[in-house]
Amino acid sequence: MSRINLTPWRYRGNKVYIASTAEISQIFKPEGNRGKLVQQILDQTPPWPSTDQYYMTQQNCNERFAQATMRLLASDSQRVIWGIHSLHRTIEGRDYAPFIRPEKNPQTSTLAITLFGPPKRPIIVRVAPVDPAEPFVPPLPWMKGLNRVRDGKNTSIQYWKSHVYVIYKSGIMVPGSEAPRIPSWYQRLQP
Repeated sequence: MSRINLTPWRYRGNKVYIASTAEISQIFKPEGNRGKLVQQILDQTPPWPSTDQYYMTQQNCNERFAQATMRLLASDSQRVIWGIHSLHRTIEGRDYAPFIRPEKNPQTSTLAITLFGPPKRPIIVRVAPVDPAEPFVPPLPWMKGLNRVRDGKNTSIQYWKSHVYVIYKSGIMVPGSEAPRIPSWYQRLQP
């Protein structure tokens, strides 16, 4: 696990931390204008088993947000852009992720929080608006966090073969990071 930082959030009276490599937009951070939504979700989250796996909780909010990821339609496969995600700050370095600029940004009112660690010392590793039908977004196949996902490698491969990050604003992809070709990790997924 990367470094962790203490937050003002609490879970059942326990301190809540954020991993320094957490994928969390500025608006959902404690000082962000939607940071209170994270505390509301934590307040309504039941205790989870203490394992070395990620735990994901979600809640329908009264607001709509652009989804962080979306299912890739076959007709959109030629429009995939490969670049570096601005929120990916992993210990092992950063590799390319799939993106798309959809004709219309998919909207959701479901916010998901991915946690790690026991309920007495929860660490937030991701906060994102998600499709309620597919709320869990696994790490990319090149990320170390796969060891904290049940059937990690397979779960990641199955998800990322058919999903992309949504470019709904500038800054989600590192400027100038666009890859000239499909990265090797993705080519290895193809039959």
